[in-house]
Amino acid sequence: MSMRSQSKNLTNAEVAEMLGIRPNTLENWRGKGKGPLFSKLGEEKQAPIRYRESDVNAWLEERLCSSTSQYKRLPKKAKPDKSNALAVAVLQSQPLHA
Repeated sequence: MSMRSQSKNLTNAEVAEMLGIRPNTLENWRGKGKGPLFSKLGEEKQAPIRYRESDVNAWLEERLCSSTSQYKRLPKKAKPDKSNALAVAVLQSQPLHA
């Protein structure tokens, strides 16, 4: 079993606490395509959002810096991978188009 399949699903509030930010910051980031990868559990506007703990940790790892000159090289946008697209397709019960 891969690490991703064993990863704990976290709520918006849990991730905000983990990162030391307000929950609405994550909401703003999602709208701008920033922040960690996430899954939306349904099509409704108020459908729950979940973050895989492994994705949050990977996002943090991508942002490690040893000096301020490295800031400009930080990734600007989370890039979905096939496993995330598959999870979204399964959750939304829609066929996956590669």
